[in-house]
Amino acid sequence: MAFPDGFVEEVRRAADIVRVISEHVPLKKMGTSWKGLCPFHQEKTPSFNVRSEPAVFHCFGCGEGGDVFKFVMLHERVSFPEAAESLARRFGVAVPERQGRFEPGPDRKEREETLALMEAAAEHFARNLWTAPGTRAREYLLGRGFKKETLERIRAGAARDAWDDLLGALRGRFSPKALLAAGLVLERQGKDGHYDRFRNRATFPILNESGKVVAFGARSLDGSEPKYLNSPETAVYQKSRTLYGLSWAREATRHAGRIVLMEGYLDVARALEAGVEEVVATCGTALTAGHGRLLHRFTERVVLNFDQDEAGQKAARKSFEVLLDEGLRVQVVELPPGHDPDTYLKAEGAEAYRTRLDEAPEAMEWLIRRAAEETKPQTPAGKAAFLNALLPTLVRIESAVERAAWIPRIVERGGLDEAATRQELRRALQTRGPVSVREIAGSAPPTAPRPPLLTAERLLLAMLAHGAEDADEALGEISETDFASLRSAPVLRAAKGLYLRGVKVVAAELSAAVEDDEESRRLVSEIAVEALPEKLPSALDCVRELRHQTLRKRLAELQKKLDAGPADDQLLKEKNEIRREIASL
Repeated sequence: MAFPDGFVEEVRRAADIVRVISEHVPLKKMGTSWKGLCPFHQEKTPSFNVRSEPAVFHCFGCGEGGDVFKFVMLHERVSFPEAAESLARRFGVAVPERQGRFEPGPDRKEREETLALMEAAAEHFARNLWTAPGTRAREYLLGRGFKKETLERIRAGAARDAWDDLLGALRGRFSPKALLAAGLVLERQGKDGHYDRFRNRATFPILNESGKVVAFGARSLDGSEPKYLNSPETAVYQKSRTLYGLSWAREATRHAGRIVLMEGYLDVARALEAGVEEVVATCGTALTAGHGRLLHRFTERVVLNFDQDEAGQKAARKSFEVLLDEGLRVQVVELPPGHDPDTYLKAEGAEAYRTRLDEAPEAMEWLIRRAAEETKPQTPAGKAAFLNALLPTLVRIESAVERAAWIPRIVERGGLDEAATRQELRRALQTRGPVSVREIAGSAPPTAPRPPLLTAERLLLAMLAHGAEDADEALGEISETDFASLRSAPVLRAAKGLYLRGVKVVAAELSAAVEDDEESRRLVSEIAVEALPEKLPSALDCVRELRHQTLRKRLAELQKKLDAGPADDQLLKEKNEIRREIASL
């Protein structure tokens, strides 16, 4: 159902687009706009631009752009009414009771119900922890030295040693079908009914980046396997796109300029307790490219701090390769033997740990050292094994300069011949296997080039998008024949229509008017996000220049026809009329 007149514009004025986007994308002020890494495609160099006036965003990499409503729709995957209501509530604009209401689609309904269900489950588990049903979990967590305040902050809880504790507690508010879809219960085998997935476990709610509960991790309290049991994927939870602790780490990451990636929920909890807040962990799964892209939205630098055992070190190497493919700078923390982040922070404290973080070697340096320890490059076979251990990672480095810079270090540590090492690297580059996601994206066949905008065309669009004072005069003058052959014809046609209806032409109105034309919508955001030149002609001068160029183009076409055949009185008459019109401009 449509919103009443004025509501959308009121929300647009109230919603600070820079504030909204900066909560999801780290932005840096660059002149009159802000720049950051695009959240809608994978990139290494920032091409995502945001302006507060006019309030638009545009990515010059993927072409996505629009106003604050469009950003929320794309980022949250919601409809326009949902985006408008969300922004209205956030920025204190009253949502009309009836006209502004809408019926969410089935997918949205399922997400909302699942989020409400997860929140209710988290509250139930938390109540258990601090009452009699949670005695065992409480003793376990407090016995590991965690403060009550820390456990309350991470919303730790307890699942009772019972088959239907959560099922019974929530059955009156949520259906067994909803509990099953949320992954909180399982179907009984061979008979009707359901039972709790999490039993006799300490529970750790997994929050999305907005701080909403989307899943659970749960540690066994009786030695049963698996030691950690995690929620399955649901309508609100995808393991490869979720990092434990990210909602707490976002602000600290801005100040620290890094994110520390750990393995376990309690590693993160210990770091938070110690005041080291730029920490996250994967949720019971190996690091994926999706995790890498998520991390890249918030930082350029990731510090790996996995367990010191063989499994942890293998995971660190694999994670390094994933993050390298995503264009991130990676370092690796090395703790004393027998320590993980939890035990080290508890024993040595935050200051010692931060020193380790600050002094963490580059991941390639760490890998060179590990390869030397594992392959013993004192023999010819050892030297070959040493280099072969490094080549798969070395060829993943996108920059040829950076790759070359590591060669002397590899040669020195392995006692290798430099010429032979470079030869092996060249061979590996020629025969390397699957390329990274960025290389695949970069090698996609190019689309047909779009015709360039004429100078007068671009300037006129810019003045319209920025609400120039003389825009109305120009729109009153321009006609269909002036722009029919231009790339921006749909935009100018929409602008003319807005003018004829008495609507003030600005970027937001233009974008809304061409919403169904993807190319035109992106063109509006591309133009609007750029600053106006200091020296501008009038909008009316731009219209006259476009008309002049259109007439000259038609004049050339007529002359070509006249040169190709016998004299044609009608063509000669049109030619003379165009000459007179050009002379009058």
